[in-house]
Amino acid sequence: DGDSGRDALLPAGPGQPALLVPLLAADRILGVAALVREAGGAPFSAEEVKVAQLLADIAAVALANRLLIAEAEYSAGLERELALAADIQRMLLPPTEALYDRLEIAAACRPVARVGGDGYVHRRLSDGRILLGVVDIAGHGMPASLALAAFLARVDTLTELEPGIGPLLAALNRQMASYEQVALRLATAAVVIVDPVGGRFETVRAGHPPVLVVRRDGSVEPLLEGGLPLGISPESTYPVEEGRLEGGDAVVLYSDGISEARSPDGEPFGWERLLEPRVHSASTRA
Repeated sequence: DGDSGRDALLPAGPGQPALLVPLLAADRILGVAALVREAGGAPFSAEEVKVAQLLADIAAVALANRLLIAEAEYSAGLERELALAADIQRMLLPPTEALYDRLEIAAACRPVARVGGDGYVHRRLSDGRILLGVVDIAGHGMPASLALAAFLARVDTLTELEPGIGPLLAALNRQMASYEQVALRLATAAVVIVDPVGGRFETVRAGHPPVLVVRRDGSVEPLLEGGLPLGISPESTYPVEEGRLEGGDAVVLYSDGISEARSPDGEPFGWERLLEPRVHSASTRA
């Protein structure tokens, strides 16, 4: 009955023979089987110990299989969620190719994991100029992906409200600096606004690798002015650099996923290596 079942689970008292058998699977202890005789009973014999160990081994295998199935089911569910999140993240980004008058756009985003905090934006402003940007949200995985989605939404809202590219980045910074969760608010970014007809451009950076202007003759001009990463100080300001693109010139924006990539020997690629002509010999003009 129920009472005798509860009594059977009581700890062994003085004079009660007891046997503890570990449930082992691949050198992993999954639990312990406890066998207790009534007080005054005979000690467990060697044969009984062998039988108890055999039953414990069978139970351990069954338990390990159940755990593996549960882990596989969890992993499959997580994989489906990550795949869905990756699809949503791709939909949030603009097309990888676009043509704005004389300005050709080519973009790519390849997260190390299924989802991450790197992203890009390009869009036409109400005055006809084109906004280009790359952002790198601090962190990895789903939290960074969600923060990226929020950042892109803010860019869409603020681009038509702020009078210039410097104030735009300053406004984004103030909003991110108001977050209480530091891990979800830090980001680096580079933004460029280009007149697709006349070629005039403005660029601003927030802790991001330098913007590169690749001229038609293969020479490269790094734009090095910039401010602090977004989200550190609400008072940060961001200096603006200006220039002009001629036919065949390109503006290159990238994240530190390129500049911090390492060789098999552990040597970082570095943004300076992007200045080498052979890197751009087959680059797409944008």
